[in-house]
Amino acid sequence: MVKNKKRVTPPGNKVYIIDDAKSPFVVTEAFRKIATNIGFAIPKKEDNRAKVFCITSAVAGEGKTTISVNLALSMVRSGLRVALVDCDLRNPSIKRSLVHSQLRKGVESYLSGQASLEEIIYRDKSGLDVVAALLPAPNPMSLLHSEAFDHLIGQLSYLYEMVIVDTPPLGIVSDASIIGPRTDGVVIVTRQMYSDHKLLKGVVGQLEFAKCNILGFILNGFALPKEGFGKYGKYGKYGKYGYGEAKRE
Repeated sequence: MVKNKKRVTPPGNKVYIIDDAKSPFVVTEAFRKIATNIGFAIPKKEDNRAKVFCITSAVAGEGKTTISVNLALSMVRSGLRVALVDCDLRNPSIKRSLVHSQLRKGVESYLSGQASLEEIIYRDKSGLDVVAALLPAPNPMSLLHSEAFDHLIGQLSYLYEMVIVDTPPLGIVSDASIIGPRTDGVVIVTRQMYSDHKLLKGVVGQLEFAKCNILGFILNGFALPKEGFGKYGKYGKYGKYGYGEAKRE
């Protein structure tokens, strides 16, 4: 895999979690529209199982995990039963935004046969169910290739209407190309003035080679015209690998 190059996050941007009272309307509405479009992009299934999709990016720092969280929260607001699954078994990060100390076991425990599904689901105050990874796994590839992972996605697809799987950046590790074919599609997050075009093209190639259904792209950190949106011309500030580090009170 190509080593991630150091990039500078554009100054003045903010992280928003959309159930926060400080989140501006333009951000909340943007995620509502994206969530709606993703829902239309995945056909309804005859057996009423959940629509399952995963989210990846080329490199760390593009805002993938915070976007995963916000899409999940937006879908919950629309009345859907939603599960958000953290499948970054190398560097879990969703727990920093949503999961509190009472959760003792995570995805890695379930996949290694040390926990039941009920033990790894955390109900957020918004009504979102989070299946978080808590600790880095020593063998993430073998866990993702396992029958236990297929069983996890299968179980969740019968319990929810929408399942969102957050994965590591595909330009760094190949996990998303393993997970993607077992879902209904992949959404790629890219960041204005940050993402590398060649790396992004490589990510698309990897997903196509793995026969993944690419649902589309999300351009993050886009500078909106200030005339229309005032001080909310930009949003989305993310850290190093460990990307969605926004926390809620």
